[in-house]
Amino acid sequence: MDEKLLPILACPVTHTPLRFDQSRSELISDSAGLGYRMIDGIPDLVPGRARKLQSSGETVSQKERLEESHAYAKSYHEARRTVPGTVVYEEYWNRRLIDLLPNGRNLRALDLMCGEGIFLPVLAQLYDEVIGMDLSMEMLKLVEPERRSRIFAGDAMRTPFAPASFDVVVVRGGLHHLPDRLSEVFLEVRRIMRPGGRLVFLEPCDDNWMIRVFRRFVYRTSAHFDEDEERGLTTRELRGHLEKNGFHLLRVERSGFLGYALLLNTDMHGFLRTINSLPWSRVMAKVLIVFDSLWEKTPVIRSLTFNLFLSAQLKDENQ
Repeated sequence: MDEKLLPILACPVTHTPLRFDQSRSELISDSAGLGYRMIDGIPDLVPGRARKLQSSGETVSQKERLEESHAYAKSYHEARRTVPGTVVYEEYWNRRLIDLLPNGRNLRALDLMCGEGIFLPVLAQLYDEVIGMDLSMEMLKLVEPERRSRIFAGDAMRTPFAPASFDVVVVRGGLHHLPDRLSEVFLEVRRIMRPGGRLVFLEPCDDNWMIRVFRRFVYRTSAHFDEDEERGLTTRELRGHLEKNGFHLLRVERSGFLGYALLLNTDMHGFLRTINSLPWSRVMAKVLIVFDSLWEKTPVIRSLTFNLFLSAQLKDENQ
């Protein structure tokens, strides 16, 4: 861990400063009586996995909460890094996100729910200070080694950061895993974001009834999804959470139809992985991206898309 980050870290329970205990390789919250361990050099700042301290500072227990299973973490990571057609579509998504981000190398950016860190290198090209956070330690272990000094395991509803720490927060497909806790996530994002900061996110869209029916069918028939813990989100509910927490919605863009369906699910369907690994798969992916781009701009059918890009700015109450 980069110890220069200590000034912006805070206990996710009490929001008070942390100190680094080098002898134990732990971040200590004296106010909460908790010690947050380092796992493979990654600080695990999820409260339920912290160890409790006695007043003397000694361990009384090592009570851990096992994180949600990511049985397919490695296949998920591999598909998005190595399958040619999928890589092309991921790069297309990245360009769409970049278009929504503010300029300024001196801005501090957080990739919230960063997973295996696929967007971290992109952010590092735009900003001098980039930090990643995810609940899953299994996913974080897949982050490129050179970036691990600036990533943390943490809960999006109780992040380990001090108030007003970030100018930019990006969520690249994580909110739909917390559909019933969105109000808590947006409230926390507001807490850690500086006034005037930019929030940019990409999420599955459930605006169209046909998309909702199709998505529910996939969720119920695939072992890779849990219908009780994730679902597509609507523009209306996301807009409501943003407005409630003091954000001004800047842009809403729809994305993904045939190209998304054929190129972005290669970790779950063997036949999709096969066709996306063929010699001509990169050309096929580019053609499908053009098709999706035209689909998104066509009246009447444009609502029939699988994803949403949104950009919002936190209002400055002093202005």
